Amino acid sequence: MRYQTLYTTIASGDVLSGVVAVQGAKTVGVFASIPTSCVAYIKVSYDVTSVNARRMTNSAGSGDWTWSVGSGMKAIDLLPAGNFVPYLRLETSVAQADTASLAVVVKL
Repeated sequence: MRYQTLYTTIASGDVLSGVVAVQGAKTVGVFASIPTSCVAYIKVSYDVTSVNARRMTNSAGSGDWTWSVGSGMKAIDLLPAGNFVPYLRLETSVAQADTASLAVVVKL
């Protein structure tokens, strides 16, 4: 097993992270340091342009995949939901009061 850690941020005053390339990942985990409490959404895409990114639907198919993130550190495993797309981004429900740091760990 080989692991790779990819990093991105959500800028202060923004709600959307940079694009993270997760092609070929068997599992995807997200470690987030979030300054402002929010609900997080995963946006997925088949290419790197934001125009093609869409919110991922929950496994029941009844709405958006959501993650309640209080301020501080959180971690979540996106298996099996996160291993079918080549690119993802994290979107928050409110603008962040400071820079949010994200580490995405993929198992190849």
